[in-house]
Amino acid sequence: MAKNNITPFRKNRKVGNHRADVNAPQSTSHRHRMGRDRGIPTAIVWAAVVGVAGWLFLDRNGHLDNIAVFAKAPSNDTLSASFLFCGNNRRMNCVVDGDTFWFEGHKIRIADIDTPELSPPRCEAERIKGEAAKSRLLMLLNAGKFSLSARF
Repeated sequence: MAKNNITPFRKNRKVGNHRADVNAPQSTSHRHRMGRDRGIPTAIVWAAVVGVAGWLFLDRNGHLDNIAVFAKAPSNDTLSASFLFCGNNRRMNCVVDGDTFWFEGHKIRIADIDTPELSPPRCEAERIKGEAAKSRLLMLLNAGKFSLSARF
């Protein structure tokens, strides 16, 4: 028998370091399988890190409160009242200015809206625009049913 037709067979050694330049050559499928197995847990860890970082960012900037209020907002409008402009008497169901009103004895400041001031206005133009905003809020509140949701 000729020894030229014999190909030596040697099983690869398992070594902790998987770098191709250090260990004996490994089959291609084994290398891909190893990388794939490590990639899924790494992706889960990165997703958790990004999620926690986003949560901390939103919480620090107060945006989680907005999301919570939006999620808890009533699905239908059930409140209604007859509103007037507030005077010097007891404040009950009245409009103070374009972004503040009283409802059932509670002062309500509309979030994320800032209208021109009326007490005192800085100039005549601000007074005119403040009165217009006040009248518009009165008209909106008296237009029909509405809902309120608290933001803290």
